[in-house]
Amino acid sequence: MKISDILIMGLKSLSRRKARTILTVLGVVIGSLSIIIMRSIGYGMENNFETQVMQQGGLTTITVSTYGDIYDDDGNWVDSKQQKLDNKLVEQIKQIEHVRAVSPVIQMDAMLMSGRYQGWVYITAMDMDSFDDFEFPGLIMGEYPTPQDSSTIIFGFNTPYDFWDTASRGRGRNTKEIDLQKDKLTLKFQGYPTNDKKKEFSLPLKNIAKMEQTNGEFDYNTYMDMEYFKKIYLKYCNTLSLENRKKAIKVLDQYQQIKLNVDNIDNVVGVQDEIKA
Repeated sequence: MKISDILIMGLKSLSRRKARTILTVLGVVIGSLSIIIMRSIGYGMENNFETQVMQQGGLTTITVSTYGDIYDDDGNWVDSKQQKLDNKLVEQIKQIEHVRAVSPVIQMDAMLMSGRYQGWVYITAMDMDSFDDFEFPGLIMGEYPTPQDSSTIIFGFNTPYDFWDTASRGRGRNTKEIDLQKDKLTLKFQGYPTNDKKKEFSLPLKNIAKMEQTNGEFDYNTYMDMEYFKKIYLKYCNTLSLENRKKAIKVLDQYQQIKLNVDNIDNVVGVQDEIKA
């Protein structure tokens, strides 16, 4: 029997059973599409998970906070304990095996002025030597601080924003979008009133950088090198009364967080256990 005869016979058979043929073809098509869709969803969920993890600093980043949770042997939450985060603890963490980078973190609100327009930023001060280890994003403007010049202030993609006219009143306050390349900016700290005998602390921002968009926490923070932050914050403290100066300087004695980066994901749990111990 020729191949053509086999094809003709098959077509005749299919024509006699059209309904069954159509259902069979539909079943194959639907089954194939289902497999493709499920795999696409799986890839999408995996990529979304990876993106979320990277936004939080990656799978090898550990953040030690002031308050630590206490769990019982069954894993149930029991209580929280406040712990002191200071330079002594930073040095202890640096000695832990598999810890690649460590940086203390100080976080503080600060006011920005541009003429009569005012805005706020949330400053995160970290050791500039650790920026690469914590995978800070690329910059669309300016440069990261260096040992030669650590005075750079680094704005996240969505900062600064919501500058309003201090001369306007009520709900209809005039707002302004700041152009970092054209508008002059001045930074101020507002935790305590200035001593009447001193001039108010005010820092003109000359070295400005801006991060690429990450769709994560970098976009909404403003970063500084830790040592430079301490330097300008002490200048601010020196404009306060003696009593308020003592209170303000305490901010530098303890950190809000300590961030560390582990050399391999397989070593993260071990490092966490050693920190808890």
